[in-house]
Formats: sequence, structure tokens, C-alpha cells
Amino acid sequence: MSGPASAYETFHGPTELIYSDPEQAAPGYLLLPSWPRHEDYEYTDLLNFDGEVVHMWKTVPPEYEGRGFVLEKTARLTEKGTIVQGLSTAGHTTEGERLLLELDWDGNVVWAFSDPREGYLYHHNFKRIWNNHLDDWTIIFTSMFPMTQEQAVAAGADPSVQWEASPDGVVEVDMDGNIVWEWWSLDHVIQDVNPDWPNYGVLAENPGRFDLNWGPGLSGDFTHQNALDYHRDKDQIVINNDRMGEFYVIDHGGTFVAGDFEASKALAAGPAGDIIYRWGNPALYDSGEAPSYNPDGDATSEGDRLLFHHHDIQWIKDGLPGAGNFLIFDNGSRRAGAYYSVLLEVNPYDGAYPDAPYLSEVDAGGPANQIVWSFRAVHANSFYSENISGVQRLANGNTLGIAGRQGHVFQVTPEGEVVWEYINPVMSSVPDGAVPSDVYMKVMTDKDDNRIFTAHWIAPDHPGLVGRELTPMGTITDIMLGD
Repeated sequence: MSGPASAYETFHGPTELIYSDPEQAAPGYLLLPSWPRHEDYEYTDLLNFDGEVVHMWKTVPPEYEGRGFVLEKTARLTEKGTIVQGLSTAGHTTEGERLLLELDWDGNVVWAFSDPREGYLYHHNFKRIWNNHLDDWTIIFTSMFPMTQEQAVAAGADPSVQWEASPDGVVEVDMDGNIVWEWWSLDHVIQDVNPDWPNYGVLAENPGRFDLNWGPGLSGDFTHQNALDYHRDKDQIVINNDRMGEFYVIDHGGTFVAGDFEASKALAAGPAGDIIYRWGNPALYDSGEAPSYNPDGDATSEGDRLLFHHHDIQWIKDGLPGAGNFLIFDNGSRRAGAYYSVLLEVNPYDGAYPDAPYLSEVDAGGPANQIVWSFRAVHANSFYSENISGVQRLANGNTLGIAGRQGHVFQVTPEGEVVWEYINPVMSSVPDGAVPSDVYMKVMTDKDDNRIFTAHWIAPDHPGLVGRELTPMGTITDIMLGD
């Protein structure tokens, strides 16, 4: 039955395709990456509208087997019919090995990259982009590096404190494996604690910089960048700042010098690389009401903050309803009071896209005034994914929601009707000695163990599918259980 999502609370429920309304759902395919599926089923699947597998890529190619690699969160289909994906041996830590790979339709490795610099690690997300300056494809990805105490003090941190952090940034690599551009959050900080330390200033007068002393300060991964996107015409990058409850936009075009990495790096580290638009938590730069917290660190009020643990920031692509606006999945696990997830569409412009400039959340009267569409369930905790997850606008105006913690993928209309639903059937961990039916669930018995990081809807006319054999092979459980 279609309609607004409501409570789904049961000890056993169906997996795979559980609802489909062909008249209202957008046609196409679901690219379902394997993270963090059980070791016996490390595949990225391409599913048709009916939930049947039409193609599979083995996540870890033979030449990388036996080294502890698993998918680093996601995979993306290119216009060539290849997929680009990451592999990792250590999750979100500053250790281990990370790779970016491109696999052809048959699963052969056709490109590979690992940052050769010690401690510099790709994590979470990437985007294959057309670089207008190079007239060629490149890949941008979120990265982190191990900060030294000297770097922390030079940024304006309290020199009496021993700082340990791995600040985030964005690195761009060409298809020859050369790093051609990079941007780091640590180069764009401000502090209002001590005028004798570097980067002292007034927060409200410097919205293009991060408050070095917000929250726990310069510790951990500081901003926890878990998503990014690129706008080709604007030549800008939007980045999800999960730690601070916002997303922000930086300039790529004005900081990129073709053939000169050092010049590009210097521009990106300077004022030209400061934030040009940010949304979600104006208190970060002393321009809104801040949330309040109890001694345990739990929010007791939300202030003007509107993002509470969030993923998959992106521009809506040109040609789609809402083109140019931002989409984001707000998990909601850091709210004050009830926890629930929301899909949000934000119009950041002072006028009509694409020519209008950005309108700051402050000048808009607060970030809430820039929300133009949202979706949440009628019963709050019936749509709630504590972390991970994703979102995507589709050609007919529907929006794809990915509640990653439950492995739940759905299409929702602009009016809030859920018209297509799929639940991942593959467990990520099972007890020793488990039989196949414990790994591939025809019914769901644990709502947390079939999680996915995200998924992607592939339109029927996607160039990467042209001329491909897409014969249904059965559902995942049919294939793996031999039914």
C-alpha cells in the first residue's frame, strides 16, 4: 500500500522488493554497493525495477584478495559502464591501506590509485568529475592527514595542549595517478581566544572560516567530511561537515592552476579557498542561536541548528526537478528529544538558478527559511537511520531515500507518497557456523545487521548501460540460496 511512511515494527519482515507502484515510481535500476556485507557476499549488485540482479561486480578483485580489503563505503557507475569504488583495510581510522579502483563491466581493474604520502588516507566518498581546466576526467575524494603539534599551534590552537587530530580535506587526482589539486580545512580556521595566537579574529565577521575552538576543538577528524559533490558549471565543491552540523561550498575553479600543483595548493590554502556558502548551523560563526547540551553531551535544545548527523550532500543535477538546489539526508541522531530522519531540499539562491548568487543563511533569516521540500515519516521513529544513509533526486521528481542502518531504499513522491521500497537481504556479520539462510535473509530478523552505506538509482537511459546485457538472474537470495 502506498502512502506516507508509517511505523513498521515487527520481529520478522520481508526483505528485497516489498512494494512497487510502476505508475508513480521512476523506472530504472538500483546500484547496491556491498558495504559492509558478509564476507561470503562481497558484490556490488545492479538490480532492476523488480529487485532482480542483472549484473554483479566482485568488490575485491583477485589481485587484492587476502589483504583484508573491504569496500570503503560506496561505488559509482560511470558513463563508460565501469564502476569506481574504494577499498579499505581499516575503516575510518588513520591507519591501514586505502585504494581507489576503477573496474570495467567484467570486473577487471583498469585504474588504481593510492595516495603515496605517508598518513594521507582517502575515506568515505569520491566523485569522478570532468575538469574543464585539464579537459579530462579526474577524481576528487575526501581525505585526511595526521596533523603535527606544530601545525596545530601554527593554526592558532592553544600551545599548552597536546593536540591529536587528522584534519579533513579534498584531494584531486588525474587518471595518470598525479595529485593535481588539494584543499584542507586546517588552512581555513579562525580563533577568538587569544590575540597573540595565529588566526585571531571575530567569528561573525569571518563566516568563510572554521572556528578552531568549536565543540571539542581541533581533535579527532575535526570536521568529519563524509560526502562531497561537484558542480561543473560553477566549478565548485560542496562538502558535508558532519561534526559541526553543516555543509559548505568551496571554490575549485579559482584555485586550480593547470599543470602547477604547488600554485593550486597555495591558492586553495589562501583566502580564495575560504568557504563561500555554508548552511545548517549559523552558531558556528556566532551568527545564530547555539544548541545547548547537558553534562553528558546530549542536546537539550537545538537553537538554529538544522542538521543533526547528516550524509550525502549533493546538488540536484541540471534537468531534474529542483535543479541547482541541495539535497541532504539528515539522520537526526543528535537532536534534542525525539530522534527521526529527514530528507531535505535547500534552495540557497537569492533569485533564480543558475544565475543568482548564493544567499547566506543569515541574510535569509535563518537556515529554516531556505528549506523548500522535506520528507519525514508520519510516525517519527518509523523512518530513522542513526547514521550512514543517502538521498537522490530522480527524473520524475521523486526522491530516493536510503535509510542505511536498516538497508532500506525507497522512492517518495513530492507529495510524500512512498511508491517503491527495497530492503537489502545480506547480513554484514553472522555467528560462526552460520548456514547460508542466516546470511541471505528472505525475512529480516535483525534491523541493524543488513545495513548499507548508500545506494544509487540508475536511469534506464544511463550511457553506461547502453548495449549491456541486463538479463535478470533472480533476486540476491534466489541466487545465493540456489532457489
